[in-house]
Amino acid sequence: MKINALRNYSFLGILITFIAVFFTISTSHAEIILAPKAPSIMRPYIAVGIATNPFRSSVSINNEVITPNSYGLSVPLSLGIETVNPTTKLLVRMELEITPTMASETPLSPRTMYDQSGTTLFANLHLGTQWKYGAIYGILGAGMAFHEKKLGGADYFKTNFAFNIGLGGGVKITRNFGLDVAITYQNFGELESQHNIYRIDAHTLYAFRPSLTLRYTF
Repeated sequence: MKINALRNYSFLGILITFIAVFFTISTSHAEIILAPKAPSIMRPYIAVGIATNPFRSSVSINNEVITPNSYGLSVPLSLGIETVNPTTKLLVRMELEITPTMASETPLSPRTMYDQSGTTLFANLHLGTQWKYGAIYGILGAGMAFHEKKLGGADYFKTNFAFNIGLGGGVKITRNFGLDVAITYQNFGELESQHNIYRIDAHTLYAFRPSLTLRYTF
């Protein structure tokens, strides 16, 4: 209970820190925002993407390690706000991203299936530069990973602290629509379980996740 509470407080602290950084940078442009006829530089956005399934596992059977087939597609959904300094072209985005992960199924024997699925929730900070036709930025995020595993008819659930870091870039299609590509390293913490001779070894779940995202900025 204490460990779960600590993880929740850690996530809340990181989220508050990101929000504080975001508004500190945003308010540094106050003289531009309040100037007569100044362009709006703070804009909310929504985004939907396509990415690889982030969950990976290794299973040992009689001391032989196999990697279940967890490759597939997931659909990250994001809601955020961005600000761009018209003078320096500094781009700052603060977003919440949720990724429901499609389940994967791997036969371990004629009678035993291994299923895995999960959902990730991240608070992401994008920091970079934007020009007329596009942008490039770094990505830093923290949040929670919700794991669900089924092995030999038994269910295993675990919630872990998770983080990601990466690089991204995008191009403008219209004033409102943009297309982004990114590559992130995502760490989902550890998970282990056991059923008869099948064992999911204690290890860190992680992935290098490429993604393609369609963004609509209001």
